[in-house]
Amino acid sequence: MGDRPEASGVELRRRWTFANAVFEEDRHLLSVGGEAVRLEPKPLELLKHLLSNAGKVQTKDELFEAVWPGRVLTENVLTKAIARLRQVLGDHDQTVISTEYKYGYRLAAPVQVEWISPAPESPFPALSAGDRPPQRPWWKLERRLGIGGQGDVWLGVHEKTGERRVFKFALRPDALKALKREITLHRLLRESLSELAPIPRLIDWNLEEAPYFVESEWIEPGSVLDWLDGRELGAIDLKQRLELIAAIAEALASLHQVGVLHKDLKPANVLMKIQPDGGYRILLCDLGSGDVLAPEVLQKLQITMAGLSLDLQRDPGFATPLYLAPEILSGQAPTIKSDIYALGVMLYQFVVGDLNKPWLPGWEREVHDELLREDIAHFADGHPERRAGDAAVIAQALRTLPARHQQREADAQAKAEAQAAALALTRLRARRNTLGVLMLILSIGIVLSGWLYWRAEQQRRRADTAAEQAKAVSDYLSKDLFAPINDRQEPVMYMSVEQFLRMAAENIDRRLKAEPAIAADVHSALGTSFIQLHLADDAARHLRTALQISEQLDGLGANTTLRRRDELITMEWVLGQLRSTINQHDSAFRLGVARLGAQDPDVRRVQFALAAAHYWLGEWPLAEQQLKQSLMTESGQEPLDPERLGSIELELGRCQQDLDQLGDAERTLTAAIGHFSAAHGDSHIDAARARVSLGLVLLGTGRLPEARQVLNRALHDSLLWSSEKTWHVLNARAALAQLQAESGDPGAALPTLLSVVAQNDDATLDQSGPIRIALSYVLLRLGQPMAATQTLQLGIHHAQRDFGQDSLQARLLNTQLLMSLVLAGDKPAATELLRKGLQLDELPAQHLMRLQLTALKSALSAARGDAEIAADAVTAYRQRFGAKHWRTQLLEAGVAKAQSRSGP
Repeated sequence: MGDRPEASGVELRRRWTFANAVFEEDRHLLSVGGEAVRLEPKPLELLKHLLSNAGKVQTKDELFEAVWPGRVLTENVLTKAIARLRQVLGDHDQTVISTEYKYGYRLAAPVQVEWISPAPESPFPALSAGDRPPQRPWWKLERRLGIGGQGDVWLGVHEKTGERRVFKFALRPDALKALKREITLHRLLRESLSELAPIPRLIDWNLEEAPYFVESEWIEPGSVLDWLDGRELGAIDLKQRLELIAAIAEALASLHQVGVLHKDLKPANVLMKIQPDGGYRILLCDLGSGDVLAPEVLQKLQITMAGLSLDLQRDPGFATPLYLAPEILSGQAPTIKSDIYALGVMLYQFVVGDLNKPWLPGWEREVHDELLREDIAHFADGHPERRAGDAAVIAQALRTLPARHQQREADAQAKAEAQAAALALTRLRARRNTLGVLMLILSIGIVLSGWLYWRAEQQRRRADTAAEQAKAVSDYLSKDLFAPINDRQEPVMYMSVEQFLRMAAENIDRRLKAEPAIAADVHSALGTSFIQLHLADDAARHLRTALQISEQLDGLGANTTLRRRDELITMEWVLGQLRSTINQHDSAFRLGVARLGAQDPDVRRVQFALAAAHYWLGEWPLAEQQLKQSLMTESGQEPLDPERLGSIELELGRCQQDLDQLGDAERTLTAAIGHFSAAHGDSHIDAARARVSLGLVLLGTGRLPEARQVLNRALHDSLLWSSEKTWHVLNARAALAQLQAESGDPGAALPTLLSVVAQNDDATLDQSGPIRIALSYVLLRLGQPMAATQTLQLGIHHAQRDFGQDSLQARLLNTQLLMSLVLAGDKPAATELLRKGLQLDELPAQHLMRLQLTALKSALSAARGDAEIAADAVTAYRQRFGAKHWRTQLLEAGVAKAQSRSGP
C-alpha cells in the first residue's frame, strides 16, 4: 500500500492511515476514530513530518528545522506540540509517537500510505534543452547531466565563446538550502586548501530569481562513469583501478582534514580532470548534502553558515542507499567513518570490476586477493567502531599493496622455515635416543595415532553438523528473512530498518528450532541491531532470549552464556533494570570462574562488565575494588589488549574521580588515554571520553589552563565522531561550561548547562546528576536558589526512578538540595529532608559532598558540639580551596544561614 505508483513524473499527494487515525496531505485534515479533529497548524506540520519519516528517529533539531525553520525557540515549544498530538491521538502510552532516548521522537505505529491525488504544479518551470538560465542571456542548456531529489544538473554552453559550464538547479524552493550549503562548503574548502581543494571551481550563483542555481566549471571528461564511456571497469588493469581509488581516498581525506563531510560519495560524484601530461586529478562534486563537523572553523574564517545547521543527522533520503553506512540507516548521525564506509564499498566494486555490484553477504568470495579482502572488510565494516577512521590510510594501504604482499610472503616463508628447523631439530634429537626411548615413543605414537583417528572421526561428524547448520541458516535467510522481498510483496527500498528487523524476528524459533545455538546467535544479533535503533524493549527481549537458549544448551557459567550476559548488562543499565538483575549476573560470574578459571577471556569480560555495573549503580567503593582487580587481571595477559585496558581504566578513573581521589584518577585516566590512542589513534572517541574526565579532574585540582587544553581537545575530537546532540559532545560542552564557571564567569556557563540538562528531561535514563549539581552551584552563585531547587528536585525524581530511592546518586542530589533549601531560607523543608536519614557514610570522610552534608546537618542541629563539627568541615574547605574561593564562601553562607534563628 505504501508503494508509490508510476505517474510520469507527476507528484502525488499522500493519505496516511495509522493507529485509529487518518491524515490527508492535500486537505491537511486529521481524523481520529472516523471523526475530523481540529488541530493547530504547527502540530499538523509536525505530524506530517513524522509520518513522512515513519519508523525513523527524528532529532529535535530536525523537527525544529522542518516545522519552525529559521526560528530560535526553546525545546518547550516542541514538547508542547508533541503533547498536543498525543492528546488528540489518545496516545497516552506513547505507542504512536515514542520518545527516543537522547535523540528526539519517532512515529512508532504501523503506517499505511496511499497516493491519492496529483499535487499542484511545481512553482519552477520544467527545464529542457535550449532553455536559458535566469540572468544568463548568452548561456543555453545543452544536455542534462543528472537529476535527483534536490537538484537538476545541466551542461550549459556559451553561444559566442563555446565555453562550457555546469548549472545545478534547485528543483523546489526548499532545495535552495542545499545550494547555499554547497556555496558555504566551497568557500570553506577554498579558504582552507586554496587551489589544492579537491572540488570543481564554483564560478557564480543565482539565489535571487527562480529557478535558483549554482554555476561551476565543466570538468573533462566528467565523472568516473563518463570516463569509462561504456567500457567495462573489469577490463581496466587492477593496478590502475586501485590507484584511482587511492586518489579518491586522498581527495576525501582533504575534505575531512578541514572538518567537511561529503555524505553522498559515489562514482557519479567523483570527477576526473585530465591533466596536460595525460594523468588525471580527482575532484569531488555535489556537496549539497555535505556538512561541517566543527562550525567554529567557519566563524574563524568569517564565513556565514548559509544552508548549514549544527545538526548532522539529516534525512539520508537524498543519499544513495548502496553507499549509506548501516549506522545512518539506523538513525545515527553521519561521521567521517560514514564517508569511509562508502569508499570501502566503492573499493569492493573497483576490485571486482563492476560498479553495479551490490554489497551483499558473501562478497568475500568475489575478492581473491587476501590483503584486499582484509582491506575491504576494514574499510566497509558494518560496525563503525571497527572501521578505519582515516581516508589517507586507505590511500597508503592500496599504494603499498605490492610491498605488503612481499612482507606477507616473507613472513609466511620465515614461519615455514622456523617450523622446518624445529622439525629437523626434533628428528636429530630423536636419532640420539636409546632403543628403550624409541620403543616408548613408538608406544606413544600408537596411542596418539588412535587418538588422531578418533579426532578425525569427530571432526567429520562436526563437519556434517556444520553443513546441517548452514542449510538451516540458508533456509531461514531465503524462506523467512528475505521471503517478502523474494515474493515481491514489499520492495526492500520501501521498508524501514525497523520493519525489516521485526520481520526477521518473526520465525526465528520455528525455522531454527533444530539449531538452537544458531537461533541464540540470531537473537543476539537482532538485540544488538534494535539497540542501534533505540528500541530498548525489543533489544532486551532478544538478548534475554539468546541468554536463555544458551543456558539451556551449555549451562550457567559457560562461555556462550557469559558472552550473552556481557551484552545484556549494559542494556539493562540503559533500561534501568540492572539493580534487580545484578545479583543473577554476579552468581553466573562466580560459576564461570569455577568452571573456566579466572583467566578465561569471557570470564574476564564479565568481570569488567560487573565492576562497571556496580560503579554505574553508585556502589563506588565496591566498584573501585572490583575495577582494580579487573585491571590487574587484564594487565597480566599476553598479548595485552590496549582497548580493554583503556576501557577498564576509564571506568576506574571516573570512579576515583567520584570518590574525590583526584591524584589516583589523574594517573588512571592518563593511562586510559594512552591505551586508547595505541588501539585506535589519539583522536578516537574513546580517548576523547577519557579526556573529558581528565579535564574535570584537572579542574578539581585547580589547574585551569591544563584543563582548558584537555577539554578543548576532547570537544574537537568528539565532534569528529558524534553529532552535536549526542551525550559525548554534550558532556564535553558541560565540562567546558564548568571550566568557565570555575574561571569566575558563572553567568557564561549557565546557558550551556541548562541546555545539556534539558536534553535529559525526557530521557529513558538520566545521566545528568553530576551536571545538575554543577548547574545548581552556578545558580546559587548567581543568587537563584529557587531555580537551583527546581532543577535538583527534577534530578532527584529521575535518580530515584532510574537508580533507586536510596541510591547514592539520589542522596548526592539531596545533599545539594539541602544546600539550596538552606540558602533559599526554607529551613523547615531542609530539616524535613534530614529527618529522612540523609547520609553519605560510604564516601571518604574528606569527600567534598560528605563534608558539605556534615557542615549543614550540624549547623541545623541545636545539639551541643555540633557547631564545632560544622566549623571543622568549613575549615577543611578553607585548607583545600582557600578562604576566598566560591566553594568556601558558599559553604560558609549556608552554615551561617542554617545556624541563624531568624527566618521561617
